[in-house]
Amino acid sequence: MESNELADKLGKLIGKVRRNKDLSRAELAEMSGISAITIRRVEGGTAVGLGLDNLLSLANALEVSMADLLYEVERGETALRKINSRWESLVDRVDKFPLNQKDWIAQVIQNMLERPMMT
Repeated sequence: MESNELADKLGKLIGKVRRNKDLSRAELAEMSGISAITIRRVEGGTAVGLGLDNLLSLANALEVSMADLLYEVERGETALRKINSRWESLVDRVDKFPLNQKDWIAQVIQNMLERPMMT
């Protein structure tokens, strides 16, 4: 993963954690000692040369470890790759089916997508 991509994903994750903790950027700024403008840049993936010390301050203020943040970023990448791989494998298998079975599968998927998701 390139550094710009890592900064973007890490920033989005920090924003998600902040929102889950129901904190404003101003509140996180006060807790971490980092300006709200910088936090906005971090969350937007545009904070250049932020430094490990500032990231650690944000993580501490959010009561998460840097290791957990980095793990979540990597886990998200790995999970997405696995899902894409499984999806491609299914498409390859279905592609070998007769047309009437493909149509039936397409109808089943369409029906599933039209129903509310159960979580």
